[in-house]
Amino acid sequence: MKKLLTLFTALILFGSMTVKADEAYVVGSEAEIFGIAWTTGLSANEMTWHEDIAKYAKVYHVDKAYESVSLKVVYNGNWYGKEGGEADVKFSLSGPGDFVVYFSKVTYDVIVGGGIVGDEHHGTEEGFENLESGDQPMKVLIDGTLYILRGEKIHDATGRMVK
Repeated sequence: MKKLLTLFTALILFGSMTVKADEAYVVGSEAEIFGIAWTTGLSANEMTWHEDIAKYAKVYHVDKAYESVSLKVVYNGNWYGKEGGEADVKFSLSGPGDFVVYFSKVTYDVIVGGGIVGDEHHGTEEGFENLESGDQPMKVLIDGTLYILRGEKIHDATGRMVK
């Protein structure tokens, strides 16, 4: 009877446990863009998971150019920057428009994309897909072979130009 009661209590406790969902937020240097500089947990900076690209993403709109912007992503309480490391992702914004911050929960890479982004950090090759600017590299899988499209040039996964 005591074993049955212990098992029953364990099932109740286990059944009432909740699993916390993953959280990803952008934090950055410019309060005009990110609300409060370098502050995590702000709902305006919460990233959305996109299953189709297997990345978190957050779109920002700016009304002016910025000479220097720095940012990181806070994922489940851990801070990630350039190439998934501790260094800030740094870039400039050429003028009014939109830019996107992407985050991979597999590589922990932070990628910034968009037509107004200059001096941009793209991260690792895994980060190139789905950037929308015409000059940005795009990764394509054709018949099991990975190709990277850079403008009109096609490279294989090793970086060797194919066409």
